[in-house]
Amino acid sequence: MTQIVSGAQVAQTQPVNQAPVLVENPDSRPWYLSKGVMGGFASLLAWLLMMFGIDVAQADVESITLAGITIAGAVASIVSVIGRLTAKRPVG
Repeated sequence: MTQIVSGAQVAQTQPVNQAPVLVENPDSRPWYLSKGVMGGFASLLAWLLMMFGIDVAQADVESITLAGITIAGAVASIVSVIGRLTAKRPVG
């Protein structure tokens, strides 16, 4: 049996005198790849555009959301490759 604590799982099988062991959730993803977060940004952008008199259709908001997720994924991939190439220590 496991318990969820702040997005991580805590194993319940450890002895009483030891601190809980945090286990990464394999289903988690970065915030910037979340459709919910990108949808919120797209809605905010649509609202701002409407405040300036630019009409935005629902299809446009969905397109903005998809474009945001795609761009965020591409940027994250580039940053991770650059990070690995410039790392000072080997992996493992």
